[in-house]
Amino acid sequence: IEDIDREVQRVFKSEFEITSQGNKVPVLDIFSIQRFAEYMKTWKYTDTKNTVQLPFIAIVREPVKRGTNLGGTYNIASIPKFNLWRRPILKNGKKSVEYYRIPQPVNIDIPYTVHFYSEKQRDVNKMDELMLHQFRASQYYVFPNNHCMPLKMDNMDDNSQLSDLESRRFYHKAYTLTLHGYLLREEDFEKLS
Repeated sequence: IEDIDREVQRVFKSEFEITSQGNKVPVLDIFSIQRFAEYMKTWKYTDTKNTVQLPFIAIVREPVKRGTNLGGTYNIASIPKFNLWRRPILKNGKKSVEYYRIPQPVNIDIPYTVHFYSEKQRDVNKMDELMLHQFRASQYYVFPNNHCMPLKMDNMDDNSQLSDLESRRFYHKAYTLTLHGYLLREEDFEKLS
């Protein structure tokens, strides 16, 4: 799960990059809901008056859920292992191959919410355009440990608080994403002789 989180964060820092007034918009670490509230107390993106500097992107991960099975049924009652993987190695100076049996992976769904905060509608428009462009095929693929997993955009919500004219006004967009992935544990691999 940590490998998947790291890959999602890497993708947002490199491939979902936007700039505002010539500066790259920072992408913060992936947070759980509780950790995000703690992080806000020790916020490092502030000016000399301790005012939060906008814009920024924060990614919040919700708890992992049992995965969507694309076939709709779970048809393997036990946990058999399949001859699926071979690894090239160098043995005594000669090229060789090791064969492994691995079990069927465990499907998981990981919900992420990408929060974008800005003072300018222009920045929100850039972020909307980037998200719609990247998810134009309804999904975007990430590759944790070179395993292909689809990341789908479920919703785009405008959570802006613009009604209170006395407080600081800002735009807040929330993009709800779901990663349909799977888990493979190395300790479940069985090396064949």
